[in-house]
Amino acid sequence: MLALRARGLGSTWTSLHLLHEAEAAATLGIPDGVTQTVLLPIGYTKDAVLRPANHKPPREVMRREGSRQAFPGGRQRSFATEIE
Repeated sequence: MLALRARGLGSTWTSLHLLHEAEAAATLGIPDGVTQTVLLPIGYTKDAVLRPANHKPPREVMRREGSRQAFPGGRQRSFATEIE
């Protein structure tokens, strides 16, 4: 996605096509037995104003595998907070 962006193209992950999985498979020539998980539409952006995303630092959102505890230095969140 970064390489596409560097070339003036936009892309996004989507699984919305799974609502019509059989039609997508027929249109794209996906053989039976292949599990569809994501579609990556690509296109040129028109008059897009792109800027860095506003997000929390990784230490605030990363968790140890199998744990709800934050990494050292990160804030601890409860399960209820995570699903809100």
